[in-house]
Amino acid sequence: MSHFQTITTIYHDGQFWVAMIERLDGDRVDVARHVFGAEPSNAELLAWAGKGFAGLDFQPAPARALPEPSPNPKRRKREAAAELKQAGPSSRARDVVKAAAAFGATERSAARAESRHAISERRYADRVARKKARRLGKG
Repeated sequence: MSHFQTITTIYHDGQFWVAMIERLDGDRVDVARHVFGAEPSNAELLAWAGKGFAGLDFQPAPARALPEPSPNPKRRKREAAAELKQAGPSSRARDVVKAAAAFGATERSAARAESRHAISERRYADRVARKKARRLGKG
């Protein structure tokens, strides 16, 4: 049985209160997102955490390639400071959730387009059938 370490970050994204859950297992990182909506009370947070993250859809986080270290110690220090300032684990988790949402949006868009095409084809076939029936004097 594998033993996971979880990190939960709760933040306000400008519109809703959101929990970002990161599940760490060695080198593997999986992330999930839960939207609370209004600001959750302590009782709501405890009840939600007591469920053990049941029903969350965890997405695998992409591995980040590490840059080649510079031999210059001052440059290494500047690069490390810039990296710490730029992205922590929670921002990487947000990127994964955004990518998953974008993928879902493109899939929904393709499904809608296919549905519209099928409806158009069906209407065309009905129109041709009515035309044929009128021509044969049955309409």
